[in-house]
Amino acid sequence: MKSLFSILKSIAGVLFGMSILSFSGNIAEAYPVPDDYIVWDRMPAEAPVQMQLQAQTDVSLYVRPNGNVIADQLMAGLSAERISVAVLTHPSAHPIKVLKQTQTYKSQYSQKPDGPILNQGDTVYLMMYTGEGTYLGWYEGEQVWWLPGGISDFSNRQISSPWAQYIGQATDAALGVNTWYCLRKTDGAVGWTQVQFDGRWKEPFKAQWQK
Repeated sequence: MKSLFSILKSIAGVLFGMSILSFSGNIAEAYPVPDDYIVWDRMPAEAPVQMQLQAQTDVSLYVRPNGNVIADQLMAGLSAERISVAVLTHPSAHPIKVLKQTQTYKSQYSQKPDGPILNQGDTVYLMMYTGEGTYLGWYEGEQVWWLPGGISDFSNRQISSPWAQYIGQATDAALGVNTWYCLRKTDGAVGWTQVQFDGRWKEPFKAQWQK
């Protein structure tokens, strides 16, 4: 028969193991990667947000991005100002594995690298293309800007010295995002309209001027 000490020791071992598992689980859950995430007021690529647009066809304006309640209409030939942009991204679908140390930026306005340093073996999640071969990413609960485009296994283009390897779902540079414009009509009415669908542009506007 086991002694009381042996029994208590076994129980303590089980409890300790459970606490380790719980602690490890908390670490893993500390930075959950979102399936969907909205990036506000940044156009894919390099276009400015604020711009006067003329509708080439009748356009429905919705109460919110990704919504189905129509707030107003912008008729063909009329103009409205684009005052905001919402890009619906899918970070969890687009992980990359870091191959060599890379510096990042905290925001699109950073003048020098001031974000987390990515080390070999880290996993980062691509969110959207930001122009000139760069990307916005998600890393440990925060955005990391101006990630270089030298990522292997991401496209048919050969990368001679990649800093990261793409290990996510099959995609292209657009990353399957959905982009919505917030438009303000001349009468002051405001509403949202979708112009990019799973990475494909179907924009019914002609640019007139930008701020």
